[in-house]
Amino acid sequence: MKKFLVFFGALVLVLNISTSVLAAPKVVLDGQQLSFDVPPIIEDGRTLVPLRAIFEALGANVSWDENTQSITATKADTSIKLQINSKTAYKNNQATSLDAPPKIVNNRTLIPLRFVSEALGANVNWNEDNQTISIRNNNYIDNKVTSNKATGTSNINLSQSEDIGNKEYNLLGNSSGNIENRGHATQEQGWIYFCTYESGLFKMKLDGTDTTVLSQGQCITNINVKDGWVYYLFSNCIYKIKTDGTEKTLLLKENGSIDKLIVIGDWIYFRYLPNNNDSRGYIIKIKNDGTEMTKISNITTQTLYYDNGWFYTDLNVELTKIKIDGSEIIRLADEQPEAISVTNDWIYYETVVDWQNKIFARHSIKKDGSNSQKVDEGTRNYFMNFSGDWLYYTAGAYDKGILYKMKPDATSRSLILNEKVCFINVVGEWIIYQDGWNGETRRIKIDGTNKSRFVNGVWQDVS
Repeated sequence: MKKFLVFFGALVLVLNISTSVLAAPKVVLDGQQLSFDVPPIIEDGRTLVPLRAIFEALGANVSWDENTQSITATKADTSIKLQINSKTAYKNNQATSLDAPPKIVNNRTLIPLRFVSEALGANVNWNEDNQTISIRNNNYIDNKVTSNKATGTSNINLSQSEDIGNKEYNLLGNSSGNIENRGHATQEQGWIYFCTYESGLFKMKLDGTDTTVLSQGQCITNINVKDGWVYYLFSNCIYKIKTDGTEKTLLLKENGSIDKLIVIGDWIYFRYLPNNNDSRGYIIKIKNDGTEMTKISNITTQTLYYDNGWFYTDLNVELTKIKIDGSEIIRLADEQPEAISVTNDWIYYETVVDWQNKIFARHSIKKDGSNSQKVDEGTRNYFMNFSGDWLYYTAGAYDKGILYKMKPDATSRSLILNEKVCFINVVGEWIIYQDGWNGETRRIKIDGTNKSRFVNGVWQDVS
């Protein structure tokens, strides 16, 4: 009997330890799993996480008062205050009761995840099956709700980290729309990563502070941020560098040209043009350590847009979609797309009507090839990029187009910027672009306000 009690006590101890280990959930923000130096814990049914990691990931500034053992975080017009071992928290000076108080574990301050996330405008969802907490920032939620209203549906399942194309840039490392525009900017865990034609690769916090040079050099493009690494193109070579600017590594150097690089899972996909003068290239993939280079298709392409496991392109000079492993090719329309952009269930593409007079037509079609229709016709849209339910595009000359936005059905068209614009990259509420072909890097809010230019590592307002 004594031996049984000893065995039973040991078994209970093991089970308790195992339960404690298994109880540490995964935390996923906008599709990207967060990493913590101290694992999250569950106390009284509430998940506590290291404060600085979660606040910075959500784009908030945080301060610590040693005397009062209190934490203050601010984001835009929201202020949150918590105190160690206190179940009373404050949002904009309004008291709120917590189920589990902040506490210190292994010299790290842990705070209640759901309260701080929702207080900062995010949506939090718990998935019991895979022990995952999914967080979606408010901009993502607003876009998703608007999209569902437009399609007449109301069920929003945020427990899944599904890839829905350009909105879920953190699953890819960058949005496909940005990659189509040279991939000059992306966002990951509270940071914006961007490159300039004249200076190199930078990162800065969402509020524009702490600008840091990661790599210098002209013409860095196609940046992707994934699992602590920044992948990018420079001089037709593929590099990766740690997000802190260390361990710069050459992954691939080939003759010819490389473009439209996008990181999906453990693979890097890109278009390879054997000769620099070619306009069409092959779809290639390599592992993110630079090994196992594989050709996806023997048919060359001019356009290449990724969305949810498929490439949308112009294989056989027709609008076509191809699975990223090359196993399935589906023809969608017989027109040759000069440019492609994808949002939700729709593909938006442009075709030539009269090349000599520079007249082009815009079309929309469902991803399954149904509901094809011509949207409008006129001056070419050289650069296109979806964000939410809006299509941002330039009209006019290639090197000095005028920036507009409109709904995909060509309604609600409005002018954003009446000056030369190239390579429009949308990151959050900002559009980062070039002032003309290979011009200086500029940015403007999506509502047309707060225009600024990036000069000597600083954003300067432009009147």
